[in-house]
Amino acid sequence: MLDQSLVRLLVPEEYHARLLPIATQEDLLDCPGIPQEVGQPAPHILYTTYTNALVRSFDQQLKELLGEDSACVKVMTADMIVWNILSIAERKLNVARDSTLIGAIERALQQLQS
Repeated sequence: MLDQSLVRLLVPEEYHARLLPIATQEDLLDCPGIPQEVGQPAPHILYTTYTNALVRSFDQQLKELLGEDSACVKVMTADMIVWNILSIAERKLNVARDSTLIGAIERALQQLQS
């Protein structure tokens, strides 16, 4: 049964002989010497903030507090998240110029007044 679990958890075959004496999946995941990515993915946390300065500050604080585990936390602004999603989707965002935005606001105000 554990042999099937090893396959299901994508544990490379070279580890099977060493791990077969282990009685439970929980013991398997706690086994020293097994890479973190084998059997259980590393947790990921997305922390959002408003400015790039806060991103840098939080990154630095997380590295001091968490050490290597800070790699599990991604600190980004909301703008960064949107740009990442668009780049993954291979879509380009056309940002309106100030004159276009001002014109749209003026038209909206005229419609509200009439």
